[in-house]
Order: sequence, then structure tokens, then C-alpha cells
Amino acid sequence: MNFKSMLNKIIILLSFVISLNILSQNEITSEKLIGCWVQTESAFWKNDSVYVRDNLGMLGGVYDGLCFEKDSMEFMHGLDRFDLLYSTKEIDLRKNSDFVWSNRKCKYYIEGSKLIVLRKVFNDTSRIVIKKNNNDTLILKKGDYSETFIKKYYNLDSIGVFRKITIIDDGIGLVNRPAYTMEVHFNRTVKLFTEESQFFEKGEYIAKIPKHKFEMFVKYFKFIDLAVINNKLFDSETAESTPNTIVFEVMDYQKIFVRSNGYYEPQEFKWFLRLLYSLYYTLDYSRIK
Repeated sequence: MNFKSMLNKIIILLSFVISLNILSQNEITSEKLIGCWVQTESAFWKNDSVYVRDNLGMLGGVYDGLCFEKDSMEFMHGLDRFDLLYSTKEIDLRKNSDFVWSNRKCKYYIEGSKLIVLRKVFNDTSRIVIKKNNNDTLILKKGDYSETFIKKYYNLDSIGVFRKITIIDDGIGLVNRPAYTMEVHFNRTVKLFTEESQFFEKGEYIAKIPKHKFEMFVKYFKFIDLAVINNKLFDSETAESTPNTIVFEVMDYQKIFVRSNGYYEPQEFKWFLRLLYSLYYTLDYSRIK
């Protein structure tokens, strides 16, 4: 065999190896998805600001997150935020208040370049195109809408917990909402002092968060970077109501104060707030006064 023939064979072999390596890098597997991804850009929400304003009460983008395990995934803000993008079915949230807690985890599998999500809460299957998936970027697409996520790492085991969380809503603004104060204690007790609303007569109430919900509540609390939100005001000039005051009393008795009106919070704080606010109407309260 002459040198030129040998060189050609070596070049062909190298080309084959390189091609296999490229195909391997581009191959989409559940192992590449495992971890947490935070949404950074959404053509869906940008192009449909009227829907966001009229249905979600928000003018800014809705930043969300996905956390993948080997065969299950968690929608960190709940599935209804992705409803128009990922589902062909609708659900009346007002008739299913527990939806906020039960709509997050789904089974999934990979089929070629598609993410197949088995959504028990909607009793449907959603097929989403994976445009890109590497070590730090995930792009999902369905129809004309696409969403970009970056990978984030959390060490939840190193995060402390809270003694008490207090939310104070003065009820002032164009948005129809009651004035109330709600205290969430680490023994799962919730104390509520509320004006009259569609859920309550004016008075004081008490409830216990079910254990499985409280475990989720604590997990989502641990995603928050309290140093980032401490003494911050998250508001907008276009807001139609005054910000809520939220006080986190952590285990060393340090108090973290936040004022929030649903605008510009860190994504992880938004995930937690949805669960926190839902405690007003998803628990079985007993009146004490």
C-alpha cells in the first residue's frame, strides 16, 4: 500500500470519527436534560403581551423554569403558565384551586428531537421540539413560539429554613383583592386575618398545610436567594395596586423584608410566591374570631 492510499484511508477514518462525535454531541438524551433550567427569553410572551396583560395581570415577561430528572420533569411555575404553548386543552383554575400544587410534575421521554410530556393534570400528551440542548442552553419550540433556557445549579441542602413568613396585603388598588395578613409558621400552621372576600367573611382563621404540600413549599423556599431580595422593592409604574409586604423570619431570627407587586422579581422568587399566595384560598380554614 502506497503512502497516498494510506493517507486517504486515515483521512476517511478521521472524518468518520469526527462525524460520530458531532452526532453524539447533537444527540438529545434525558441525561443532557437532567438539572434545572431557567427561562431567559420567550417569543411567546413577547408576541402576546395582550394575553399576558388581560389573563395574567402582568405587562412584563413571564420567566419560568423547568427541572428535569431521569424520567420526570417539574414546571417550576406550574403548567398553566405554558398552557397556550404546550396544551390543546383548557382548565378552569377557579374550579380547581388545588391545581396550583398538583400541576407541576409530569412524566416525559425523548423521541428523536422531540420532548414528549405526559401531562396527567390535563390528561393529554404534549410534543415539543428541542431546537438546542447543550451543557448550558435549552431551546424549546412549538409552532411559531420558542423559549430559551439556561442551566442553573442550586445547592438546596445547604440552605436554611424559616421560622415564620408574613405577607401583608393592604388591598389598595384597582385590582379587586381583599386586605389581609397571613402568617405561615414552620410547624405548618397558617394564621389568616382578612377583610371580607369571595372566600371569607371578615375575621381571623387558622389552617394547617398538609405535609406533602409543606414539603413542596419548603423546597421552593430554598430556591430563593434571600440576600438578593432583602430590602428590595419589585414594582412597576404601570401597576394598578400597591405592593405587598413580605417578611421572612429565618432560623437565626434575622428578618428579610421585601415589597412586591408581581414585577421584575427573580424567577425563583416568582415560583415561591405563587405557592405562598395560593395558601389564602387552597387550605381548609377554621374561623377562630
